[in-house]
Amino acid sequence: MKKHLLTLAILATVIASACKKDEQNPASGQFLGRNVGAGTLPSCADSVIKGQITSNLYLSNTKKYTLKGIVSVVNNATIKIAPGAVIQGDTLLDASSANPVKPGTLVVTRGSKIDAQGTDTAPIVFTSKKATGSRLAGDFGGIIILGKAPNNQSTNQGIEGLDPIAPFDNKYGGTDAADNSGTLKYVRIEYAGYVLSPNNEINGLTFGSVGSGTTIDFVQVTNSFDDSFEFFGGTVNAKHLVSVSARDDDFDFDFGYSGKIQFAVAVRNPNAADASASNMIECDNDATGSTNTPQTKPVLSNFTLVGVQTQTEASATTLGPGPLNDGKFGRGNHWRRNSNLIMANSVIFGLNDGAYFDSQNVIDKYCAGNFHHNLVHGFVKAIATTGGAPVCTIPTTGADSYSNTLYTGANPNTSIKLVSPFYSTSGCADFRPSIGSPALSGASFTGDLTNAFFTSTTYRGAFAAGTNWLANWANCNPQNTVYCQ
Repeated sequence: MKKHLLTLAILATVIASACKKDEQNPASGQFLGRNVGAGTLPSCADSVIKGQITSNLYLSNTKKYTLKGIVSVVNNATIKIAPGAVIQGDTLLDASSANPVKPGTLVVTRGSKIDAQGTDTAPIVFTSKKATGSRLAGDFGGIIILGKAPNNQSTNQGIEGLDPIAPFDNKYGGTDAADNSGTLKYVRIEYAGYVLSPNNEINGLTFGSVGSGTTIDFVQVTNSFDDSFEFFGGTVNAKHLVSVSARDDDFDFDFGYSGKIQFAVAVRNPNAADASASNMIECDNDATGSTNTPQTKPVLSNFTLVGVQTQTEASATTLGPGPLNDGKFGRGNHWRRNSNLIMANSVIFGLNDGAYFDSQNVIDKYCAGNFHHNLVHGFVKAIATTGGAPVCTIPTTGADSYSNTLYTGANPNTSIKLVSPFYSTSGCADFRPSIGSPALSGASFTGDLTNAFFTSTTYRGAFAAGTNWLANWANCNPQNTVYCQ
């Protein structure tokens, strides 16, 4: 996450002209917010947005918007975005300058809102401003939403990735667990994740103490240079999250996050990993493993987490030169530093360890049955522990006491049997269970999962056999997508 000392500026500078009605592709009738097919694209003018948005602002689908530098929504304002709208993040300009213009980033501050409601056929897209064929992870900053819900650090906590001094409120935290920061629905974020300094990065989508009044549903982050989704405290709930080719973690929970997430999928690119060791889920109470409250406790169900196809790929410590390829892979889950958890009804495979419980207090959560009814594969171990002695039996393969089924083996999909789950440059993978897959049944909704937020399923993982909810709105390889001319 990254932040910039902004001018007090105003909001949008519009450079004339507009696209054809409703920003549609005349040949296909599809909105530009999705991956359009062949045909003549309309000619679109740019509208540049910079500085502070101090009053309500509407972004239509009749222009192509550019975020220039750090754009902050302040003063309890709402930024409303039409279905099919395209918002491009400008890249870093003149890094050698004493005061470089940082990559385009949207920050929604405490009390302000974002209302971005796309549709299945007209998603809202935040993407790189670079031309097709040249886009890279980290081209722009991403989206940061700051709220007033509790965290376990401070009611005025500085958000990672932003400079500590700014001409707007760049803090998060408070006491309102039901705080409402708006809505993200059918939204794609592509090529985000700028690095301010080591361990101080903007993610694809960052939540700082965002409350449960906020709606997050059908959101995809693709090719993020850091984490796809990071949650610092807060109580926000989410459904239908998609992470594709993240360089670092797919889902990161910290500082007392205690929300609920159902139907989430992540797939690793075998050529993209971080030097810190990329995990598909990483979870901490905080960096020191303190006993601060609220304790981090994500409640997760129906995740599908797909690593890589071979142990050679999973064990790579140097993947090669280039901005995507200088790291190594970690674990399917890494639970550590005094975090709590509920994870159930999920499918995890394709890394050396499927789930890693790191330290005694986290191992105890596993032995209390907080990790249950999952299908878990690891090339080395399905479930691994360190820093403590399990007080329960953890078998290497087969079934454990909590209805998890554990696998090892050279082909991570042999026993789990999803249709075509691994990363591909030709389109989105198919994560649905095949005939005979153990994911077709075996789910259980008890305890924390009886909450009305959760949709009870019989299947495990993010997808039923017949329905692929990625089909229309998602774009897993947006490098050559043209949104308008």
